[in-house]
Amino acid sequence: MHFSAIASSLILGLLVQSTTAAVSYGKSSAGEPLVWIEGDSECQATRITGSGNNPCEIPFKLRNGFTYFLRGCGGAGLTLFNGDGSFNANCSPSSKTLACGVKQEWRC
Repeated sequence: MHFSAIASSLILGLLVQSTTAAVSYGKSSAGEPLVWIEGDSECQATRITGSGNNPCEIPFKLRNGFTYFLRGCGGAGLTLFNGDGSFNANCSPSSKTLACGVKQEWRC
């Protein structure tokens, strides 16, 4: 029974750890809002919407299988929420020019 409790705790810990991911937000060279999981290639980022459109409140799914959305576009800060509306992270400004013409603007 003791082994079972340890094994269950270990599995739960691995599951929780695997869902934690830093999300980056930026724009393509065409100005399209993009998101990707930090550490993945920005060249395969998820496009939220077209160029010139507000990316906030639009659900997007990343390769980890989870759905998210952003709030605070056009304001002093950007916030990442989970698809169910629960808070995920406050984003920090991050101005970097990356591969494939992608410019990172925020890291959540």
